[in-house]
Amino acid sequence: MKKAFALLAALLIVLLPCLTVNAYPSSGSITVVMINKANKKPVENADVTVVKVADCSYTESDITFSLNYDFYDTGVDLNSTDAPETLYASAKEKGVSGLNVKSDSDGMIIIASCDLGVYLIYSQDEIFSPFLVFVPMVTDDGISFDITAEPKIDISEETVPDPVIDTNTTEPATTSDDTKVTQPSKPSGGEKLPQTGMLQYPVPLLGLCGVLMFSKGFIMYANGKKEEN
Repeated sequence: MKKAFALLAALLIVLLPCLTVNAYPSSGSITVVMINKANKKPVENADVTVVKVADCSYTESDITFSLNYDFYDTGVDLNSTDAPETLYASAKEKGVSGLNVKSDSDGMIIIASCDLGVYLIYSQDEIFSPFLVFVPMVTDDGISFDITAEPKIDISEETVPDPVIDTNTTEPATTSDDTKVTQPSKPSGGEKLPQTGMLQYPVPLLGLCGVLMFSKGFIMYANGKKEEN
């Protein structure tokens, strides 16, 4: 009995690496959640393309991703920050087709079953930057085959352009917020706008009055001196 148990234990030890490898699923899933940060609402009916750019191979202790045939010539490092943009440009240049999907009423796209590998995801309307999803992905909790991604989307409200105001009319112009703006009309031909300040014609008269008053004062001063003498 002990020999049979020992033999069974040895067999399990030999087969354990194989069982570990076979424990990995052969496919995974990708969920993309699209929420507009400007208004906190889901982005519906957004056109999204998913393209596989790399294949996956794994052992009991290692997971390796390698660029597939369509993108091998790019030589890009999948972990680099510029990898998504480089692969996106290559896909556009070569016309590499992918899976085209639309977001639902919750702003989500779900690919329930996809081969293991690396996927380029981009918006056909360019509402978010291209990004990569690794299936599987190594996390702090282990290896995950069901990946959820939430791209950064910030679609601001469309602003109404400022109205064009005709400066040649006195009619009020109404802006988008119902504020009325009235522009003054331009003066015609040789007309001039009225000038402020004192008119010029009283100046000589005032000057003459000043001279007479000064003369009278001087004469009174002179007569007073004579009386004292």
